Amino acid sequence: MTKKILITIGVILAAVVLIVVLLVVALLWGLYYITELEETKVNEFYSDDGKYTLTMYEVGDADFPFGSVNGKFVLKDNTGDVINTCKFSVADDGAGLKGNVPAIRWTDNSVMAIVSGSEQKDQLYIMYYDGTSEDRQSSGWYTTEELTALVKDAYGENAEYVRTVEPSNQIYTGNGPYVEPTEGYHVFRIKVDTPEEGTFEFRVSEDKGVLVSNYISEYFKYTTDCFVAQNDVLMEWEKYGTDAKVRYIPEFHAQIENDRQQMEFSGMICDYVEYCKAVDALATENEWFEQFDFLISGKPGTLKPTITIDRYDRTLFYNEVYQKVDDSLRNNLNIVGQEEDTDVPSEEVLADWLSREPACTFTMEEGMELRLVAVDRVTGNDYYALIGTYDGESCAFYNTNPYNNRGGLATGMLFVDEKVGFITISWGGEEEGAVYRTEDGGKTFELSHIPSPLIEAENGTFYNPFVLPEKIYEKDGLLYLEVSQGANKTYESEQGYCKGLYSSDDLGLHWDYVGEIY
Repeated sequence: MTKKILITIGVILAAVVLIVVLLVVALLWGLYYITELEETKVNEFYSDDGKYTLTMYEVGDADFPFGSVNGKFVLKDNTGDVINTCKFSVADDGAGLKGNVPAIRWTDNSVMAIVSGSEQKDQLYIMYYDGTSEDRQSSGWYTTEELTALVKDAYGENAEYVRTVEPSNQIYTGNGPYVEPTEGYHVFRIKVDTPEEGTFEFRVSEDKGVLVSNYISEYFKYTTDCFVAQNDVLMEWEKYGTDAKVRYIPEFHAQIENDRQQMEFSGMICDYVEYCKAVDALATENEWFEQFDFLISGKPGTLKPTITIDRYDRTLFYNEVYQKVDDSLRNNLNIVGQEEDTDVPSEEVLADWLSREPACTFTMEEGMELRLVAVDRVTGNDYYALIGTYDGESCAFYNTNPYNNRGGLATGMLFVDEKVGFITISWGGEEEGAVYRTEDGGKTFELSHIPSPLIEAENGTFYNPFVLPEKIYEKDGLLYLEVSQGANKTYESEQGYCKGLYSSDDLGLHWDYVGEIY
């Protein structure tokens, strides 16, 4: 009896253990199936002709905690038969496929799907209707022939395929040439007739079937290079972006010392824009018209036009350029500097200069008399040295080139303290003039910018009629500068011909236009 009971208990225990084992196995299998094998439909796509259906499944769950997730494409024909399957995985920081919508393209013999993930390159899967398939890292889904046809359709039959630059993460390591990291692009060359006959290359890439091109940027660069070569303009390129999104901004260089040069530069920029606008491809494309950079007398400036290229007006644009240059010159302090004088005149030369009649003089507080003396004459212009003497017989100070190689007629000199002073000069029969400023007692001078009052000429463009500095003086803690119109007198107000009055509250670093004086 006892033996039978023990056997019964043993059988029961074995059955319980077996049941537990089966339950555990079933549970583990269920978990494995759910996490690794269960297929959940997340998307479905249909061909335009209704003959094919592509279904996208998520297979299992993403690897814990932020791993990749598996998926599967199933391609069926219109009878419901499966004609192709394709497995894939996506690295997207642990995210599932429900929010991942691939780019789909149907062709005559296949369906293409580009799958993206935040931690991987785009991957292209091609499933053919005959049951074969292929996959590769995506650089777009057009063949070279298809891409060339699209480019020709967009930009003209003269476009031709040159080469493909494959994706690369290579960067400069200090050995060998610099290699720019790239997501890949295609290079095309095109022959154009305007603005002059020639060729240029441009880049094309695909973003899930959408063409991206820097054709306009490269055509703009080609056109600008033609203008620069024809007009002997100083310009450098600033390059922005990568791959097929490369664009260019021109930086124009000019040495501007007076209003005449400022007007010439503004007119040249207008000529340049109109030269570009005459090219059909650029006529209405505002991309190239959004920014122009300047380097004026060594000082940088940027112009972002307030008008668009399709609303271009020469007078409005000229005035924007003119005012931007004027503001840049004023805000960047003095515009042409002189290096400290290293020439050492002989005692005989200094004695000769002391014997000459000075054009202008000024006596410093400590008793030294400063003299502007003409020491050379070329084509009707005098060139000056600045010398200092306490006794009229010996030279205690000299600057052999205070006007920075500018010749003319010295018209004035004023020092407001032992360091800061001004000298003025005119040229061209008193048609124009300039002010030079020193802040080291006359050792070096810089050309000061006289801001434009933005007077409108008859054609509506800005200019500065006040071109001949005549007088600098102090009053009520400010410096004042009177500037006449010179010999030409191009501006007459209701009260008649006038001068321009300027003031400075920083010892002549900046001048501000005050108004007209008579």
